[in-house]
Amino acid sequence: MLLLAQQECLCMQKTRRRRRAKKSFDLAVGLCYSNMDRNPSPPSSNDEEEDVVPGDSIRNTVYSKHWFFSVLTKLIEVVSSKEDESELNNVEEQLELDEELENDICKVWDMSMDKDVALFLQEFNAPDIFLGVFAKSKSPRLTEICVGILGNMACCQDICLSISKHENLGQMVLQRLCDSDSPTLLETSRLLLTCLCHSEVANIWVERIRQSPSVYDCVCFIMSSSTNVELLVKIGEVVDKLFDLDEELMLNWIKKGSCQSVEQPADDSPDELPNFKIVPCLLEAVKQICTDKSSEGFDVYMHILQLLTTVDEGVQAIGRMLQLHFIVTNLKNSLVDVLFKLHEIFLFFHSEVQTPGNGKETWTLLYDLFCHELCQPDDPPIVVHEQKTVLASTLSVLSAIFASQTIYGHRHEYIKMEKNMPLIDSLIRVLQNMDECGKRSVESSNKPKSEEAKKLGTAEEDFHFKILKDICCELLSNVLQELSKENILEGLKQSHLNEQKCSCAFKNLLPLYSSPVENFLEVLNEADQVLADNLKKAFPSLRLQA
Repeated sequence: MLLLAQQECLCMQKTRRRRRAKKSFDLAVGLCYSNMDRNPSPPSSNDEEEDVVPGDSIRNTVYSKHWFFSVLTKLIEVVSSKEDESELNNVEEQLELDEELENDICKVWDMSMDKDVALFLQEFNAPDIFLGVFAKSKSPRLTEICVGILGNMACCQDICLSISKHENLGQMVLQRLCDSDSPTLLETSRLLLTCLCHSEVANIWVERIRQSPSVYDCVCFIMSSSTNVELLVKIGEVVDKLFDLDEELMLNWIKKGSCQSVEQPADDSPDELPNFKIVPCLLEAVKQICTDKSSEGFDVYMHILQLLTTVDEGVQAIGRMLQLHFIVTNLKNSLVDVLFKLHEIFLFFHSEVQTPGNGKETWTLLYDLFCHELCQPDDPPIVVHEQKTVLASTLSVLSAIFASQTIYGHRHEYIKMEKNMPLIDSLIRVLQNMDECGKRSVESSNKPKSEEAKKLGTAEEDFHFKILKDICCELLSNVLQELSKENILEGLKQSHLNEQKCSCAFKNLLPLYSSPVENFLEVLNEADQVLADNLKKAFPSLRLQA
Protein backbone atom coordinates (compact mmCIF):
# COMPACT_ATOMS: atom_id res chain seq x y z
CA MET A 1 0.00 0.00 0.00
CA LEU A 2 2.83 2.38 0.83
CA LEU A 3 4.49 1.68 -2.53
CA LEU A 4 1.18 2.24 -4.33
CA ALA A 5 0.67 5.55 -2.52
CA GLN A 6 4.20 6.66 -3.45
CA GLN A 7 3.58 5.79 -7.12
CA GLU A 8 0.27 7.72 -7.12
CA CYS A 9 1.98 10.69 -5.50
CA LEU A 10 4.79 10.58 -8.08
CA CYS A 11 2.22 10.43 -10.91
CA MET A 12 0.43 13.49 -9.51
CA GLN A 13 3.77 15.35 -9.21
CA LYS A 14 4.60 14.65 -12.86
CA THR A 15 1.16 15.86 -13.96
CA ARG A 16 1.58 19.07 -11.99
CA ARG A 17 5.09 19.57 -13.40
CA ARG A 18 3.86 19.29 -16.97
CA ARG A 19 0.98 21.69 -16.27
CA ARG A 20 3.42 24.18 -14.77
CA ALA A 21 5.73 23.76 -17.75
CA LYS A 22 2.89 24.35 -20.21
CA LYS A 23 1.60 27.33 -18.22
CA SER A 24 5.04 28.95 -18.14
CA PHE A 25 5.37 28.37 -21.89
CA ASP A 26 2.01 30.02 -22.60
CA LEU A 27 2.83 33.00 -20.41
CA ALA A 28 6.31 33.44 -21.85
CA VAL A 29 5.59 33.24 -25.55
CA GLY A 30 1.82 33.44 -25.88
CA LEU A 31 1.79 37.10 -26.84
CA CYS A 32 4.48 36.57 -29.45
CA TYR A 33 2.64 33.63 -31.01
CA SER A 34 -0.72 35.43 -30.96
CA ASN A 35 0.66 37.80 -33.59
CA MET A 36 2.43 34.91 -35.38
CA ASP A 37 6.05 35.08 -36.35
CA ARG A 38 6.36 36.99 -39.61
CA ASN A 39 9.62 36.91 -41.49
CA PRO A 40 11.75 40.05 -41.32
CA SER A 41 11.29 41.86 -44.58
CA PRO A 42 13.76 43.62 -46.88
CA PRO A 43 13.32 47.34 -47.41
CA SER A 44 10.12 48.03 -49.31
CA SER A 45 9.83 49.97 -52.56
CA ASN A 46 7.01 52.09 -53.93
CA ASP A 47 8.06 51.82 -57.57
CA GLU A 48 5.49 49.16 -58.36
CA GLU A 49 2.70 51.31 -56.86
CA GLU A 50 3.03 54.01 -59.53
CA ASP A 51 0.82 54.19 -62.65
CA VAL A 52 -1.35 51.22 -61.68
CA VAL A 53 -3.97 50.61 -64.39
CA PRO A 54 -7.56 50.75 -63.05
CA GLY A 55 -8.75 47.20 -62.33
CA ASP A 56 -5.17 45.92 -62.17
CA SER A 57 -4.76 46.40 -58.42
CA ILE A 58 -4.82 43.45 -56.03
CA ARG A 59 -8.02 43.63 -53.96
CA ASN A 60 -7.83 46.67 -51.67
CA THR A 61 -4.15 47.39 -52.33
CA VAL A 62 -2.44 49.53 -54.95
CA TYR A 63 -0.13 46.67 -55.96
CA SER A 64 -0.29 45.70 -59.63
CA LYS A 65 -1.40 42.20 -60.60
CA HIS A 66 0.49 42.56 -63.87
CA TRP A 67 3.70 43.34 -62.05
CA PHE A 68 3.30 40.26 -59.87
CA PHE A 69 2.56 38.12 -62.93
CA SER A 70 5.71 39.35 -64.62
CA VAL A 71 7.91 38.71 -61.57
CA LEU A 72 6.58 35.21 -60.93
CA THR A 73 6.78 34.34 -64.62
CA LYS A 74 10.37 35.57 -64.71
CA LEU A 75 11.06 33.45 -61.64
CA ILE A 76 9.75 30.33 -63.36
CA GLU A 77 11.74 31.04 -66.51
CA VAL A 78 14.99 31.72 -64.65
CA VAL A 79 14.76 28.59 -62.55
CA SER A 80 13.96 26.45 -65.59
CA SER A 81 16.74 27.95 -67.71
CA LYS A 82 19.29 27.61 -64.92
CA GLU A 83 18.32 23.97 -64.46
CA ASP A 84 18.73 23.27 -68.20
CA GLU A 85 22.08 25.07 -68.24
CA SER A 86 23.30 23.12 -65.20
CA GLU A 87 22.31 19.80 -66.77
CA LEU A 88 23.94 20.73 -70.07
CA ASN A 89 27.23 21.74 -68.44
CA ASN A 90 26.99 19.23 -65.62
CA VAL A 91 27.35 22.13 -63.15
CA GLU A 92 26.46 21.52 -59.50
CA GLU A 93 27.89 24.61 -57.78
CA GLN A 94 25.69 27.27 -56.21
CA LEU A 95 24.55 30.03 -58.56
CA GLU A 96 24.34 33.75 -57.87
CA LEU A 97 20.89 35.27 -58.19
CA ASP A 98 20.42 37.97 -60.85
CA GLU A 99 20.38 41.34 -59.10
CA GLU A 100 17.25 42.62 -60.85
CA LEU A 101 15.31 39.45 -60.10
CA GLU A 102 16.54 39.48 -56.50
CA ASN A 103 15.29 43.04 -56.05
CA ASP A 104 11.89 42.18 -57.53
CA ILE A 105 11.42 38.97 -55.59
CA CYS A 106 12.45 40.78 -52.40
CA LYS A 107 9.65 43.26 -53.05
CA VAL A 108 7.27 40.33 -53.30
CA TRP A 109 8.63 39.06 -49.98
CA ASP A 110 8.02 42.49 -48.47
CA MET A 111 4.49 42.79 -49.84
CA SER A 112 3.49 39.25 -48.92
CA MET A 113 3.02 40.50 -45.37
CA ASP A 114 -0.22 42.05 -46.67
CA LYS A 115 -3.09 39.56 -46.36
CA ASP A 116 -4.61 40.59 -49.72
CA VAL A 117 -1.29 40.03 -51.46
CA ALA A 118 -0.86 36.68 -49.72
CA LEU A 119 -4.30 35.57 -50.90
CA PHE A 120 -3.50 36.71 -54.44
CA LEU A 121 -0.25 34.73 -54.42
CA GLN A 122 -2.22 31.72 -53.26
CA GLU A 123 -4.68 32.13 -56.14
CA PHE A 124 -1.77 32.39 -58.55
CA ASN A 125 -0.46 29.04 -57.21
CA ALA A 126 2.69 30.63 -55.83
CA PRO A 127 3.26 27.71 -53.40
CA ASP A 128 3.56 25.34 -56.39
CA ILE A 129 5.99 27.74 -58.04
CA PHE A 130 8.07 27.80 -54.88
CA LEU A 131 7.95 24.00 -54.75
CA GLY A 132 9.60 24.02 -58.17
CA VAL A 133 12.18 26.50 -56.92
CA PHE A 134 13.07 24.24 -53.97
CA ALA A 135 13.46 21.27 -56.28
CA LYS A 136 15.45 23.00 -59.03
CA SER A 137 17.15 26.12 -57.72
CA LYS A 138 20.89 26.15 -57.08
CA SER A 139 20.71 29.62 -55.52
CA PRO A 140 20.58 29.65 -51.69
CA ARG A 141 19.43 33.28 -51.74
CA LEU A 142 16.46 32.48 -53.98
CA THR A 143 15.51 29.51 -51.80
CA GLU A 144 15.71 31.69 -48.67
CA ILE A 145 13.44 34.36 -50.16
CA CYS A 146 10.85 31.84 -51.37
CA VAL A 147 10.72 30.13 -47.95
CA GLY A 148 10.38 33.59 -46.39
CA ILE A 149 7.44 34.46 -48.64
CA LEU A 150 5.75 31.18 -47.69
CA GLY A 151 6.32 32.07 -44.04
CA ASN A 152 4.55 35.39 -44.47
CA MET A 153 1.70 33.75 -46.40
CA ALA A 154 1.31 31.11 -43.67
CA CYS A 155 0.35 33.83 -41.20
CA CYS A 156 -3.04 33.80 -42.97
CA GLN A 157 -5.03 30.91 -41.51
CA ASP A 158 -6.66 29.74 -44.75
CA ILE A 159 -3.37 29.81 -46.64
CA CYS A 160 -1.60 28.00 -43.79
CA LEU A 161 -4.21 25.25 -44.02
CA SER A 162 -3.67 24.93 -47.78
CA ILE A 163 0.13 24.89 -47.46
CA SER A 164 0.00 22.35 -44.65
CA LYS A 165 -2.21 19.95 -46.61
CA HIS A 166 0.11 20.13 -49.63
CA GLU A 167 2.06 16.92 -48.98
CA ASN A 168 4.83 17.46 -51.53
CA LEU A 169 5.39 21.02 -50.39
CA GLY A 170 5.37 19.91 -46.74
CA GLN A 171 8.04 17.29 -47.37
CA MET A 172 10.15 19.76 -49.35
CA VAL A 173 9.94 22.28 -46.49
CA LEU A 174 11.17 19.67 -44.01
CA GLN A 175 14.06 18.86 -46.34
CA ARG A 176 15.11 22.51 -46.15
CA LEU A 177 16.04 21.80 -42.51
CA CYS A 178 18.98 19.84 -43.90
CA ASP A 179 20.14 22.79 -45.97
CA SER A 180 23.66 24.09 -45.40
CA ASP A 181 22.62 27.74 -45.78
CA SER A 182 21.92 29.45 -42.42
CA PRO A 183 19.51 32.12 -43.76
CA THR A 184 17.44 29.39 -45.44
CA LEU A 185 17.42 27.38 -42.21
CA LEU A 186 16.26 30.45 -40.31
CA GLU A 187 13.36 31.10 -42.70
CA THR A 188 12.43 27.41 -42.69
CA SER A 189 12.33 27.43 -38.89
CA ARG A 190 10.10 30.51 -38.93
CA LEU A 191 7.74 28.88 -41.42
CA LEU A 192 7.52 25.71 -39.32
CA LEU A 193 6.93 27.65 -36.11
CA THR A 194 4.16 29.68 -37.75
CA CYS A 195 2.42 26.49 -38.92
CA LEU A 196 2.84 24.77 -35.55
CA CYS A 197 1.21 27.75 -33.86
CA HIS A 198 -1.97 27.32 -35.95
CA SER A 199 -3.97 24.81 -33.92
CA GLU A 200 -5.91 23.68 -37.02
CA VAL A 201 -2.79 22.39 -38.78
CA ALA A 202 -0.31 21.75 -35.96
CA ASN A 203 -1.11 18.03 -35.83
CA ILE A 204 -0.47 17.71 -39.57
CA TRP A 205 3.08 18.97 -39.11
CA VAL A 206 3.70 16.96 -35.95
CA GLU A 207 2.72 13.77 -37.76
CA ARG A 208 4.77 14.72 -40.82
CA ILE A 209 7.82 15.37 -38.65
CA ARG A 210 7.30 12.11 -36.78
CA GLN A 211 7.36 10.23 -40.08
CA SER A 212 10.50 12.03 -41.32
CA PRO A 213 13.55 10.57 -39.53
CA SER A 214 15.86 13.14 -41.11
CA VAL A 215 14.24 16.00 -39.17
CA TYR A 216 15.63 14.79 -35.85
CA ASP A 217 19.19 14.54 -37.17
CA CYS A 218 19.03 17.89 -38.94
CA VAL A 219 17.61 19.70 -35.91
CA CYS A 220 20.26 18.15 -33.64
CA PHE A 221 22.98 19.04 -36.14
CA ILE A 222 21.86 22.66 -36.14
CA MET A 223 21.75 22.86 -32.33
CA SER A 224 25.12 21.19 -31.87
CA SER A 225 27.11 22.95 -34.61
CA SER A 226 25.57 26.31 -35.52
CA THR A 227 27.08 29.55 -34.24
CA ASN A 228 24.15 31.61 -35.54
CA VAL A 229 22.34 32.55 -32.34
CA GLU A 230 19.24 33.82 -34.15
CA LEU A 231 18.92 30.45 -35.86
CA LEU A 232 19.51 28.57 -32.60
CA VAL A 233 16.77 30.57 -30.89
CA LYS A 234 14.29 29.94 -33.70
CA ILE A 235 15.02 26.20 -34.01
CA GLY A 236 14.75 26.03 -30.23
CA GLU A 237 11.29 27.57 -30.41
CA VAL A 238 10.31 24.95 -32.99
CA VAL A 239 11.51 22.10 -30.73
CA ASP A 240 9.84 23.72 -27.72
CA LYS A 241 6.51 23.91 -29.54
CA LEU A 242 6.83 20.34 -30.85
CA PHE A 243 7.51 18.93 -27.39
CA ASP A 244 4.69 20.97 -25.90
CA LEU A 245 2.26 19.68 -28.54
CA ASP A 246 3.24 16.02 -28.56
CA GLU A 247 4.73 14.11 -25.64
CA GLU A 248 5.08 10.96 -27.74
CA LEU A 249 7.32 12.73 -30.23
CA MET A 250 9.38 14.11 -27.33
CA LEU A 251 9.80 10.60 -25.93
CA ASN A 252 10.88 9.30 -29.34
CA TRP A 253 13.49 12.03 -29.68
CA ILE A 254 14.80 11.36 -26.16
CA LYS A 255 15.26 7.67 -26.99
CA LYS A 256 16.93 8.26 -30.34
CA GLY A 257 20.68 8.13 -30.87
CA SER A 258 21.31 4.40 -30.79
CA CYS A 259 20.77 3.95 -34.52
CA GLN A 260 21.57 6.13 -37.52
CA SER A 261 18.63 7.87 -39.14
CA VAL A 262 18.08 7.51 -42.86
CA GLU A 263 16.55 9.38 -45.74
CA GLN A 264 18.93 12.34 -45.59
CA PRO A 265 18.72 14.53 -48.70
CA ALA A 266 21.92 13.81 -50.61
CA ASP A 267 22.62 17.35 -51.83
CA ASP A 268 22.03 19.47 -48.75
CA SER A 269 22.51 17.37 -45.64
CA PRO A 270 25.90 17.17 -43.91
CA ASP A 271 28.06 14.23 -45.02
CA GLU A 272 27.88 11.40 -42.40
CA LEU A 273 25.94 12.81 -39.47
CA PRO A 274 26.88 11.29 -36.10
CA ASN A 275 24.39 9.57 -33.81
CA PHE A 276 22.92 12.55 -32.00
CA LYS A 277 21.36 12.59 -28.55
CA ILE A 278 18.92 15.36 -27.83
CA VAL A 279 20.15 16.48 -24.38
CA PRO A 280 23.82 17.08 -25.34
CA CYS A 281 22.65 18.96 -28.45
CA LEU A 282 20.33 21.15 -26.40
CA LEU A 283 23.12 21.97 -23.97
CA GLU A 284 25.56 22.73 -26.79
CA ALA A 285 23.03 25.24 -28.13
CA VAL A 286 22.68 26.74 -24.65
CA LYS A 287 26.45 27.08 -24.47
CA GLN A 288 26.54 29.01 -27.75
CA ILE A 289 23.59 31.21 -26.79
CA CYS A 290 25.23 32.08 -23.46
CA THR A 291 28.29 33.41 -25.26
CA ASP A 292 25.96 35.84 -27.03
CA LYS A 293 24.09 36.69 -23.81
CA SER A 294 20.70 36.04 -25.44
CA SER A 295 18.23 35.89 -22.55
CA GLU A 296 15.34 35.13 -24.91
CA GLY A 297 17.07 32.08 -26.37
CA PHE A 298 18.26 30.95 -22.96
CA ASP A 299 14.70 30.88 -21.63
CA VAL A 300 13.52 28.89 -24.66
CA TYR A 301 16.07 26.13 -24.09
CA MET A 302 15.50 26.09 -20.35
CA HIS A 303 11.81 25.51 -21.05
CA ILE A 304 12.67 22.61 -23.38
CA LEU A 305 14.77 21.04 -20.63
CA GLN A 306 11.94 21.64 -18.19
CA LEU A 307 9.57 19.78 -20.53
CA LEU A 308 12.02 16.87 -20.63
CA THR A 309 11.78 16.57 -16.85
CA THR A 310 8.03 15.92 -17.06
CA VAL A 311 8.70 12.35 -18.24
CA ASP A 312 10.86 9.65 -16.63
CA GLU A 313 12.93 9.14 -19.77
CA GLY A 314 13.79 12.84 -19.90
CA VAL A 315 14.93 12.93 -16.28
CA GLN A 316 17.06 9.84 -16.82
CA ALA A 317 18.56 11.31 -20.01
CA ILE A 318 19.65 14.41 -18.13
CA GLY A 319 20.96 12.27 -15.26
CA ARG A 320 23.03 10.15 -17.64
CA MET A 321 24.36 13.19 -19.42
CA LEU A 322 27.86 13.23 -18.01
CA GLN A 323 28.70 15.50 -20.93
CA LEU A 324 27.43 18.28 -18.67
CA HIS A 325 31.11 18.52 -17.79
CA PHE A 326 31.68 20.56 -20.93
CA ILE A 327 29.69 23.30 -19.19
CA VAL A 328 31.46 22.79 -15.88
CA THR A 329 34.83 23.16 -17.59
CA ASN A 330 33.92 26.77 -18.35
CA LEU A 331 32.19 27.37 -15.04
CA LYS A 332 34.11 30.51 -14.15
CA ASN A 333 33.19 32.15 -17.43
CA SER A 334 29.78 33.24 -18.69
CA LEU A 335 28.45 29.67 -18.65
CA VAL A 336 27.94 29.79 -14.90
CA ASP A 337 24.48 31.17 -15.74
CA VAL A 338 23.59 27.84 -17.33
CA LEU A 339 24.08 26.02 -14.06
CA PHE A 340 22.24 28.70 -12.14
CA LYS A 341 19.21 28.11 -14.32
CA LEU A 342 19.54 24.31 -14.36
CA HIS A 343 18.69 24.22 -10.65
CA GLU A 344 15.01 24.00 -11.55
CA ILE A 345 15.75 20.88 -13.59
CA PHE A 346 17.96 19.25 -10.97
CA LEU A 347 15.19 19.55 -8.40
CA PHE A 348 13.04 17.18 -10.44
CA PHE A 349 15.55 14.41 -9.79
CA HIS A 350 14.14 14.08 -6.27
CA SER A 351 11.26 11.89 -7.42
CA GLU A 352 13.60 9.64 -9.41
CA VAL A 353 16.10 8.71 -6.69
CA GLN A 354 13.75 7.39 -4.02
CA THR A 355 14.39 3.71 -4.78
CA PRO A 356 17.61 1.71 -4.34
CA GLY A 357 19.62 1.39 -7.52
CA ASN A 358 18.67 4.76 -8.95
CA GLY A 359 20.88 7.81 -8.78
CA LYS A 360 24.41 6.48 -9.33
CA GLU A 361 25.15 8.50 -12.45
CA THR A 362 23.35 11.52 -11.04
CA TRP A 363 25.39 11.26 -7.83
CA THR A 364 28.64 10.96 -9.77
CA LEU A 365 27.81 13.95 -11.94
CA LEU A 366 26.78 16.27 -9.11
CA TYR A 367 29.43 15.02 -6.68
CA ASP A 368 32.18 15.88 -9.17
CA LEU A 369 30.53 19.22 -9.87
CA PHE A 370 30.32 20.12 -6.19
CA CYS A 371 33.68 18.81 -5.00
CA HIS A 372 35.85 19.73 -7.98
CA GLU A 373 34.28 22.79 -9.60
CA LEU A 374 32.07 24.75 -7.20
CA CYS A 375 33.38 26.77 -4.24
CA GLN A 376 37.02 25.65 -4.48
CA PRO A 377 39.74 26.35 -1.86
CA ASP A 378 41.36 29.07 -3.99
CA ASP A 379 38.03 30.88 -4.56
CA PRO A 380 37.24 33.99 -2.51
CA PRO A 381 34.44 33.61 0.06
CA ILE A 382 32.12 35.77 -2.06
CA VAL A 383 31.91 32.91 -4.57
CA VAL A 384 29.35 31.24 -2.32
CA HIS A 385 27.12 34.26 -2.92
CA GLU A 386 27.56 34.03 -6.68
CA GLN A 387 26.90 30.27 -6.72
CA LYS A 388 24.28 30.05 -3.98
CA THR A 389 21.46 28.95 -6.29
CA VAL A 390 23.30 26.18 -8.08
CA LEU A 391 24.94 25.09 -4.82
CA ALA A 392 21.54 24.73 -3.16
CA SER A 393 20.16 22.79 -6.11
CA THR A 394 23.15 20.47 -6.39
CA LEU A 395 23.25 19.76 -2.65
CA SER A 396 19.50 19.18 -2.49
CA VAL A 397 19.78 16.36 -5.04
CA LEU A 398 22.86 14.86 -3.37
CA SER A 399 21.05 15.00 -0.04
CA ALA A 400 17.98 13.26 -1.50
CA ILE A 401 20.10 10.44 -2.95
CA PHE A 402 22.11 10.04 0.27
CA ALA A 403 18.99 10.02 2.46
CA SER A 404 17.17 7.54 0.21
CA GLN A 405 19.99 5.02 0.67
CA THR A 406 19.66 5.33 4.44
CA ILE A 407 15.88 4.92 4.37
CA TYR A 408 16.06 1.70 2.39
CA GLY A 409 18.84 0.32 4.61
CA HIS A 410 21.23 -0.50 1.80
CA ARG A 411 24.10 1.75 0.90
CA HIS A 412 25.53 1.22 -2.59
CA GLU A 413 29.26 1.25 -3.20
CA TYR A 414 29.22 4.60 -4.96
CA ILE A 415 27.77 6.34 -1.92
CA LYS A 416 29.86 4.75 0.86
CA MET A 417 31.82 7.30 2.88
CA GLU A 418 35.27 5.88 2.15
CA LYS A 419 34.70 6.91 -1.47
CA ASN A 420 33.28 10.34 -0.64
CA MET A 421 35.45 11.90 2.08
CA PRO A 422 36.12 15.09 0.03
CA LEU A 423 32.38 15.77 0.30
CA ILE A 424 32.83 16.65 4.01
CA ASP A 425 35.61 19.10 3.24
CA SER A 426 33.54 20.79 0.52
CA LEU A 427 30.43 21.06 2.73
CA ILE A 428 32.38 22.64 5.56
CA ARG A 429 34.07 25.03 3.11
CA VAL A 430 30.66 26.27 1.98
CA LEU A 431 29.69 26.93 5.61
CA GLN A 432 33.00 28.70 6.26
CA ASN A 433 32.50 30.96 3.26
CA MET A 434 28.93 31.68 4.33
CA ASP A 435 30.16 32.66 7.80
CA GLU A 436 32.74 34.98 6.25
CA CYS A 437 30.11 36.56 3.97
CA GLY A 438 27.89 37.02 7.00
CA LYS A 439 30.63 38.95 8.80
CA ARG A 440 31.21 41.19 5.79
CA SER A 441 27.49 41.77 5.43
CA VAL A 442 27.31 43.01 9.02
CA GLU A 443 30.26 45.33 8.41
CA SER A 444 28.74 46.75 5.23
CA SER A 445 25.37 47.24 6.92
CA ASN A 446 27.00 49.73 9.29
CA LYS A 447 27.86 51.96 6.33
CA PRO A 448 25.43 54.76 5.32
CA LYS A 449 22.56 53.33 3.30
CA SER A 450 18.86 54.03 2.91
CA GLU A 451 16.69 51.99 5.28
CA GLU A 452 14.52 50.62 2.48
CA ALA A 453 17.49 49.46 0.39
CA LYS A 454 19.07 47.94 3.50
CA LYS A 455 15.91 45.97 4.36
CA LEU A 456 15.36 44.71 0.81
CA GLY A 457 18.98 43.63 0.33
CA THR A 458 19.15 41.91 3.71
CA ALA A 459 15.84 40.10 3.24
CA GLU A 460 16.81 38.73 -0.16
CA GLU A 461 20.27 37.74 1.03
CA ASP A 462 18.96 36.03 4.15
CA PHE A 463 16.33 34.12 2.18
CA HIS A 464 18.72 32.57 -0.36
CA PHE A 465 21.47 31.97 2.16
CA LYS A 466 19.06 30.34 4.60
CA ILE A 467 17.97 27.87 1.92
CA LEU A 468 21.58 27.01 1.10
CA LYS A 469 22.56 26.72 4.76
CA ASP A 470 19.60 24.48 5.61
CA ILE A 471 20.36 22.09 2.74
CA CYS A 472 24.09 22.08 3.46
CA CYS A 473 23.58 21.39 7.17
CA GLU A 474 21.08 18.63 6.53
CA LEU A 475 23.45 16.77 4.21
CA LEU A 476 26.47 17.35 6.48
CA SER A 477 24.60 16.02 9.53
CA ASN A 478 23.64 12.84 7.65
CA VAL A 479 27.19 12.38 6.42
CA LEU A 480 28.82 12.89 9.84
CA GLN A 481 26.73 10.26 11.58
CA GLU A 482 27.67 7.72 8.91
CA LEU A 483 31.41 8.06 9.56
CA SER A 484 33.26 5.14 11.07
CA LYS A 485 36.46 5.35 13.12
CA GLU A 486 38.44 4.38 10.01
CA ASN A 487 36.69 7.07 7.97
CA ILE A 488 37.56 9.73 10.54
CA LEU A 489 41.19 8.64 10.74
CA GLU A 490 41.45 8.85 6.96
CA GLY A 491 39.70 12.24 6.98
CA LEU A 492 42.19 13.58 9.53
CA LYS A 493 45.09 12.18 7.53
CA GLN A 494 43.85 13.80 4.30
CA SER A 495 43.03 17.12 6.08
CA HIS A 496 39.35 16.80 5.28
CA LEU A 497 38.83 17.11 9.04
CA ASN A 498 40.65 19.15 11.69
CA GLU A 499 39.73 21.17 14.76
CA GLN A 500 38.93 24.35 12.85
CA LYS A 501 36.69 22.55 10.35
CA CYS A 502 34.92 20.56 13.04
CA SER A 503 34.29 23.75 15.02
CA CYS A 504 32.76 25.41 11.98
CA ALA A 505 30.55 22.38 11.38
CA PHE A 506 29.40 22.21 15.02
CA LYS A 507 28.70 25.94 15.12
CA ASN A 508 26.34 25.67 12.16
CA LEU A 509 24.77 22.30 13.05
CA LEU A 510 23.95 23.03 16.70
CA PRO A 511 21.50 22.94 18.30
CA LEU A 512 19.21 21.63 15.52
CA TYR A 513 21.36 18.60 14.72
CA SER A 514 22.58 17.77 18.23
CA SER A 515 22.07 14.03 17.92
CA PRO A 516 24.15 13.55 14.72
CA VAL A 517 26.91 15.78 16.15
CA GLU A 518 27.00 13.80 19.39
CA ASN A 519 27.17 10.53 17.47
CA PHE A 520 30.05 11.88 15.41
CA LEU A 521 31.84 13.14 18.55
CA GLU A 522 31.57 9.70 20.15
CA VAL A 523 33.30 8.06 17.16
CA LEU A 524 35.82 10.92 16.99
CA ASN A 525 36.70 10.27 20.65
CA GLU A 526 37.85 6.78 19.65
CA ALA A 527 39.87 8.08 16.71
CA ASP A 528 41.40 11.22 18.27
CA GLN A 529 40.59 11.77 21.93
CA VAL A 530 42.53 15.05 22.16
CA LEU A 531 40.54 16.61 19.32
CA ALA A 532 37.29 15.33 20.81
CA ASP A 533 38.13 16.83 24.21
CA ASN A 534 38.98 20.19 22.65
CA LEU A 535 35.66 20.26 20.84
CA LYS A 536 33.76 19.36 24.01
CA LYS A 537 35.40 22.30 25.77
CA ALA A 538 34.51 24.62 22.90
CA PHE A 539 30.89 23.36 22.87
CA PRO A 540 29.91 22.62 26.49
CA SER A 541 26.35 21.70 25.52
CA LEU A 542 27.63 18.55 23.84
CA ARG A 543 27.78 15.31 25.79
CA LEU A 544 29.15 11.92 24.88
CA GLN A 545 26.51 9.20 24.75
CA ALA A 546 26.89 6.57 27.40
